[in-house]
Amino acid sequence: MAPGLLVTSAPGTFRYRGSICRDLSSVARSGSAGFTVYAVPSVGTAGRTLSLPAQASAPGVATAHGHDSVAVGSEGFKGNG
Repeated sequence: MAPGLLVTSAPGTFRYRGSICRDLSSVARSGSAGFTVYAVPSVGTAGRTLSLPAQASAPGVATAHGHDSVAVGSEGFKGNG
């Protein structure tokens, strides 16, 4: 997860060694899969663009690396927690 984001949920995933992971053993060899991460920005990240690194690995296959970017909204929170 990118520094500056506090994860609130990522349905269909599990945490492993500080990463958000998904078990892809049920995905067909030629298929694809993804998941959505819902996160809250920490103080000081509002309005910034953050890089999100990603990798995919499986037994007998070379690890694939990639990245994407996310724009952090600047809307503040209101009300009592």
